[in-house]
Amino acid sequence: MIEKLKKITVLPLEYLNNEVLRIEPLILNIKINQPTFIVGDLHQDENAFFAILEATKFFEKDINLIFLGDYIDRGKNIWLLNKLLYLRNEFKDRVILLRGNHETSKGSKVLPPITHENSFFYQLELFKEKYPQYINDEIIEFYKNFFETLPIGIIAEYDNFRFFLTHANVPRIDLKKAFPKNLEKLLKSTNPIGISYINDFLWNDLGDNHYTSKVRYEVSKEEINYFLKKYGFDYIIRAHQFVKDGYRIDDRVFSVFSTGIGFIKDKNLASAYNGIPAIFEITRGKFYQVDINSKSLEKGKKVYYKKFIPKNIKFPKPKKSLRTGITNGLASSTSSRYTQRQR
Repeated sequence: MIEKLKKITVLPLEYLNNEVLRIEPLILNIKINQPTFIVGDLHQDENAFFAILEATKFFEKDINLIFLGDYIDRGKNIWLLNKLLYLRNEFKDRVILLRGNHETSKGSKVLPPITHENSFFYQLELFKEKYPQYINDEIIEFYKNFFETLPIGIIAEYDNFRFFLTHANVPRIDLKKAFPKNLEKLLKSTNPIGISYINDFLWNDLGDNHYTSKVRYEVSKEEINYFLKKYGFDYIIRAHQFVKDGYRIDDRVFSVFSTGIGFIKDKNLASAYNGIPAIFEITRGKFYQVDINSKSLEKGKKVYYKKFIPKNIKFPKPKKSLRTGITNGLASSTSSRYTQRQR
């Protein structure tokens, strides 16, 4: 199977008219009863992708893979997405794809598009000019529509613990009004600066309550605890931000990043990131670094789950943004050093 998967490049034409474009709920609810691995950003890194499949023995064992988004952009080979589509189509419920902040385009009504020279759609347009027999406007439109069908988050239950999985982070808090009780309703409303809360789940970082660009906001521990308390979660699992070791633990937040040059023996030239790819096994509470060369899981770090016990959460008074002059929930002044950075 893995050799067949490696040969897939262009989109199979039958995908244009089948259930690949099924519309998923914005929030998926799942119960985890078998080994499940969480994969962070891949950014077209096929070497890390295949190393993960082999290291987890996906084709030999009955395991699940949950991908947290950012399959495209930055890498050199634009066909990883088609391999992921094939994998999801063949293995149905064993493979879940979430939407990342890079899974957008100029036609998106929610997010600013990724438009730099390494962007997926920019690459597709160049490829269409050079090889029109493989890429046309209908196929490009398929990708745009497909991105819009991808869910924004997962509520996962495992062993009496509740996890929330999303690409970037939880939303900023609006001190003037409480979040709605239902997460899907939250996703259909707007945040303190008047844009969809979907944007927050796909773009927000970890930090200390301030904007780093027009759409990026650093979410504090207090805001994260508010979200955990409001919706009854114990942990958040997310990707989005590059981590040199491939994973990072911030109290109740687990970050995982799954592309990198690896352990250097044979440098992974497919990655744009100078780090070690990692994955997280939610059923064992364990992070693993992925060895691209040996296709094995290395240097695991164990997490011992504990229930989240809500306490009183005190927020500072909202500050005015120096950029807009308006009160933006917990936002403080904009930090210009991050303004142009995109992950």
